[in-house]
Amino acid sequence: MTEVKAKVEIDLDGHVACIEDITGSLVNGEVPEILFHLSFEKPVGNCVRFPISIPARNYSQGLLLVSIIEEGKKRVREILADYESGRIRNAAQEEMQKKLEYKVAEYKAMVGLG
Repeated sequence: MTEVKAKVEIDLDGHVACIEDITGSLVNGEVPEILFHLSFEKPVGNCVRFPISIPARNYSQGLLLVSIIEEGKKRVREILADYESGRIRNAAQEEMQKKLEYKVAEYKAMVGLG
């Protein structure tokens, strides 16, 4: 018999996430938290899946969904900010590398290697 799992989708600031799994964890071996493993059809920055966590406590269905969405939106914003800063940093490094390569070629010519 094939098991069919329901697909639970949530919108996180225009990024549609699917809740793939839910697990529990103890932070530092002491603080219980619930992990929601999210996947995305379209990458968020450079990620197509990541977990979010909320404290392990009693939630109503409505509060649980609100908590998941709030934490998911927060994580999406963090990932996008990290991605953008990395993109800017990489562009700056590429420019520095080009200038360095130009200097190397110039110095090689000066000493007769180029």
